[in-house]
Amino acid sequence: MQWLLERRQVVLEPAARKSRAALLVLQTIKKDKTIKRHESNANRKAKKDKERSKETERFADVHKEERKRKYAATGKDEARKKKKAEAGGGRGH
Repeated sequence: MQWLLERRQVVLEPAARKSRAALLVLQTIKKDKTIKRHESNANRKAKKDKERSKETERFADVHKEERKRKYAATGKDEARKKKKAEAGGGRGH
């Protein structure tokens, strides 16, 4: 605390005070704009997430059926290949 009392106070000239005040105002404006932008981005993201979840719920059955068909087709292909391999490959050797 002693060093604070011993430290010399710097008295700014009027022009320097005005420029410092202007810089503080600009910094405040920039900070407010940044906060506002972040809030609007968060709102936009929340809205998009809500739309995505609605769409996911809406098409969940369709996607489930597509996956079933795909896995069934894959299983049939594998079974066919396995049966063909067990039968000797079809080359007659």
